[in-house]
Amino acid sequence: MRLSQFTYGLCLAALLSACGGGDSPNVAPVTNAGASQTVSALSVVTLDGSGSFDANGDPLTYQWTLSTKPSGSAAKLSAATSAKPTFTADAVGNYVATLVVNDGKLSSQAATITVAAKPSVESNIATVLKVIANNDAKDFDANLPLLAPEFTGNSFSFAPTQKIIGRQAMIDKFRETETAFPTAIHTIYHTFGNGDFVEIHFSFKGPFLADLTNPPIKANKNVIDFHYNMLVRMNSAGQLVEVTWFPFDSFLLMLQLGLLG
Repeated sequence: MRLSQFTYGLCLAALLSACGGGDSPNVAPVTNAGASQTVSALSVVTLDGSGSFDANGDPLTYQWTLSTKPSGSAAKLSAATSAKPTFTADAVGNYVATLVVNDGKLSSQAATITVAAKPSVESNIATVLKVIANNDAKDFDANLPLLAPEFTGNSFSFAPTQKIIGRQAMIDKFRETETAFPTAIHTIYHTFGNGDFVEIHFSFKGPFLADLTNPPIKANKNVIDFHYNMLVRMNSAGQLVEVTWFPFDSFLLMLQLGLLG
């Protein structure tokens, strides 16, 4: 009996020795980056990698990256090495988040999720205000991705009504008009959003220093100061697709521009 127990003990010791002294072999951890999300643009998004695990029970470290962001987004992760980092979806479009975990010895395979940011009333208003800010900075080409390819503009500043077709035509109009008032700026007074529509009340003030070509008006160095209302329709991509704008007082506008004696 004792001999049998001794022989069994030797076999068990040999088996454990062959397996590395009883330690289980280390295997790579498994990443779980959580479920894909649909959110409203400008909202704070929380990622969740806490479902990741290690079969050996080793503690995990986390490494998140925003591998894809929409055009114009400056989104950054709050804590890329946290299990649950956050970021602000600051633009409409898809964000792809990638997670890799490590158990101190091996890294997992990467896992990704997609966060789809849809337009909201707040993001639509922010986009319209960005267009105006770009015009004040005379950075007209920065508005190209903010306007829809099928953009249509309607101006009731002068008779007959001007119609502008296409985003490049609108940007060219911005450039032609606003460079005649190189130091003028817009002041925003009121904004209102409802669904796909944004209404904005603003003023434009500055000296008239360069000739306008359409309509043809000679510069007179007068300081113009007039108010506009603008109604904007946004599309599902968060771009301006149709704009109608008109001054509060067309008579005053024409007087300041020197069209009336």
